[in-house]
Amino acid sequence: EKLRLLMEGQESFEVTFRNFKELQKQWFAAGVVPPQNLKDLWDSYNYFVEKFNDYVRINRDLRALDLKKNLELKEKLCERTEELENEPNIVQAFKVLQKHHTQWREIGPVPRDNRDDIWERFKQATSVINRKHQEYHTRLKESLHENLEKKVELCKKVEEIAAGKYDS
Repeated sequence: EKLRLLMEGQESFEVTFRNFKELQKQWFAAGVVPPQNLKDLWDSYNYFVEKFNDYVRINRDLRALDLKKNLELKEKLCERTEELENEPNIVQAFKVLQKHHTQWREIGPVPRDNRDDIWERFKQATSVINRKHQEYHTRLKESLHENLEKKVELCKKVEEIAAGKYDS
């Protein structure tokens, strides 16, 4: 009965697996049963152990599918992030990049074999946009300083003109 309830539970796979192992220990520690109940008990026990093994297999298959799907999503996200390099408006590209980072976190894990490679690809595409964004702000600051100098010069000229005496 506990084995049946275990598979109907909503706990995480790790918790369910630990509980299953604990129930197996209890089963073997329970001792001898009357011979007339032995076959039915063993059949029932083996049925639920087989069901649990199916559950484990399905869980692994679903996990593998989920990891594969996540990898595909992250590859597409890398492609879209790499395309941002061609965006003429770097401020807009940077805003989109921030959304891509949020999506990256939300997608979830990928297979271990691909984890480092896909992260490096995304990080490389991100660093290109970040560098362009940094350069944009550096140029903007420089142009603001240049504009300030030009305006100060214009103010000096206006002050010279205003300081003069005019009859008309």
